[in-house]
Amino acid sequence: FKIFLNGENEQNMHIELFGQTEGNIFCNKAGAMDWWGGEKTDFTLSGNGLQCRNSKIKVGILKTSKHVAILSGTGDILYMQRFSSGDGNCRLRSEKLSTQVWEYSGTLSLQVGSRAPPPPT
Repeated sequence: FKIFLNGENEQNMHIELFGQTEGNIFCNKAGAMDWWGGEKTDFTLSGNGLQCRNSKIKVGILKTSKHVAILSGTGDILYMQRFSSGDGNCRLRSEKLSTQVWEYSGTLSLQVGSRAPPPPT
């Protein structure tokens, strides 16, 4: 499952989840730009990762110009990546969101909110 966060004219970043505990964050035009024109960071979610409740898994993404956080359905921070000057487009404002699902036979709901409280520091 991928979540693409795009700017006005190009992809800023994407978050790819491989199940309930692992994934990667790709920043376009970041680092040495040796992985599809950017840099990829692998991660493992904290605790038990994303949990299934009532046959649903909820994941939240909170992105600012300083960081991106992956949140559980209850709002707990499962992973946070802070951005630096070498993180290319990840620091840019994202205006569009899209998803990519490889093989899934259930229902996928997408909800986007433009205002969310900042995560604790």
